[in-house]
Parts: sequence; structure tokens; C-alpha cells
Amino acid sequence: MAEKPVDLALLGAYVDGELGVEERARIADVVARDPEVARQVMVLSRLKSAVSGAVDMEAIDLPRDPTRRRWVYGIAASLLVVVLSATAIWLTAGGGMGVSDGSDRALVAHRAWSATAQDRSLNPRVVLASAPDELRFAFVPDLGSARLRLVHGSVLHGQNGSALLAGYAGSRGCRVTLMVTVAGSEISSKFELTEQAGVTSARWRAGSLAYAMLARGMARQRFHLLATSVFRASLEAVPISRETQVALARSRANSKPCMLS
Repeated sequence: MAEKPVDLALLGAYVDGELGVEERARIADVVARDPEVARQVMVLSRLKSAVSGAVDMEAIDLPRDPTRRRWVYGIAASLLVVVLSATAIWLTAGGGMGVSDGSDRALVAHRAWSATAQDRSLNPRVVLASAPDELRFAFVPDLGSARLRLVHGSVLHGQNGSALLAGYAGSRGCRVTLMVTVAGSEISSKFELTEQAGVTSARWRAGSLAYAMLARGMARQRFHLLATSVFRASLEAVPISRETQVALARSRANSKPCMLS
């Protein structure tokens, strides 16, 4: 029996959580196998988050008829292009601060995404599906052992080139940002850890890619273990080892909740 095609209306229902268990599982499988479908899901998901996090609107009922729903999501996707373009211009301008340093640019993006809703979890493969060719082999880890869910994924465009952004959220207020860009000649392969005004950040180079990772209010020892774990795994392009996952879980259990103020 031929597999039922996946159209935009069906993906919209998937993002909105309106599908049954079996159909949702089928779409999830298609998303995992098809980068283009994964990209479409990310576009719709980001629109939902951007709209719900940016404005307060009176609730309205979208049409349930599939033929009408198709044009609704077509308009929604077009609106997202405008939202993301405006965000890209804001980041290019610096958002009130210089973006020549990767950590500064990551901090601007961190403040933006962490202010939005984080009620969903993403598969790293879905995030990578949206990456431009030069960032397609970026390392986006699963940090579930550290009780951090991947809740945000986007691509930023600016004067310094494109950046793949991954945002992680914990259950005790922790927010971690990982930003990947094409490495310039000034980026060292040496792992660098800095702390300033409650923000702990790390920078390093792995092959042709540069990584910047940061968190606000996270215990320094916990962040150091988290960042060095991602650093080592990115160098070898392998998942975080089981031993390191156990250490990350123990570190989280022994650390205080993140201080966001």
C-alpha cells in the first residue's frame, strides 16, 4: 500500500499537536528520514513560537477544512520569512552590541530565543536539516543526560556569515546556547572558557567550524563539564560517551538551579 503523502496542511496539524498517536508517529518518522520535510516542520514550529512569544492576540479558530487550511499555512510560512528577516537584520546590526566576537553574537541570540516559549523538544537531526551546506556537518549534541532539552533551532544570517543556533532548556531555569559558524583564521582550536557578568561561555574550533557555547547563571563547574564534553565530542564527531553522560547527570544533580536574575 502506498504511503499517504505529507502536505503542508498535515504538517501544520502535526506541529499543532492535532494528530492521533499513529499518524503523529508516522509523520515523526518521515521528518527523521526526509531533510526537506524536517525543514518545513522547523519553519512552522518557529512561526508558532515566534507568534506566541512576540504578541498577545485574541484566540481565533482557524478553519478545519483541509483545503482552506492549506492556504492558512501558506500565509503563515510567508509571515515567518518576514519575522526571520527582521531578526537577521537586528542581529546584523548587533542588537546594541558588537558581534565580531562569537560569544557576543551568541549572547544576543541567547537572549532572543530564551525569551520565547519552550514547550517542545527537537531532534538534533531536525535542527541540522535547516543548516546551510557549509554548516551541515556541525555537531549538535543530545544533552538529555544533563537534563537539558533541545528546544530551539535556527539559522542566523549576518555580515559575519551564517550561524547555526541550538538552544537547550532545563527544568530548573537553565538555558544553554550553542552557536556554530565557519571558523575564521583567528579562531584557535584551543578550548577557551570565560566568565563575565553572570555569563559563562566557551569557544573552540573543530575542523573548519567554530563553536561558541554559553549559559547564564549556571554553576561554573557544571558548565565547564558540559562545555568540555561537547568540545571533545565535536572534535571526534561522535556522540557524548556513556561515561560522560553519567558524569553530566551527577553534575546536574549536585548543582544549584540556574540564577537568571
